[in-house]
Amino acid sequence: MPMEASEGGLSSLVKITVTEAPGAVTIALVGDDNTPQNVEQLKAALEAALAHPPPTSVTLDITELYYLGSEGVGVIAAAHRAAKEMGSELTIVNPTKQVARVFMVTRLESFLNIKREQ
Repeated sequence: MPMEASEGGLSSLVKITVTEAPGAVTIALVGDDNTPQNVEQLKAALEAALAHPPPTSVTLDITELYYLGSEGVGVIAAAHRAAKEMGSELTIVNPTKQVARVFMVTRLESFLNIKREQ
């Protein structure tokens, strides 16, 4: 079920695609998270994925996410904590160099489950 968020036709579009399988949900992001609508869409997608009965494996594929702002970082960190508390797992795959740098600078890379599958 693809979801898109945009604001005023600017190049701030992020496309969120959710794919569900038994015991697993993959959320793929394409674009930038630089609008409040994009962050809210990401939060809603992660909350819906984590609402599945545990243990659910949630994969956040950010291969084509080119910008991650502080609000997006906060949403991902909160989802990671929620997943752990529920007995689920949130895995972030294929961060771009820009996004990987954000995780490094914020020191989130030390506790987030980040994988590079390229």
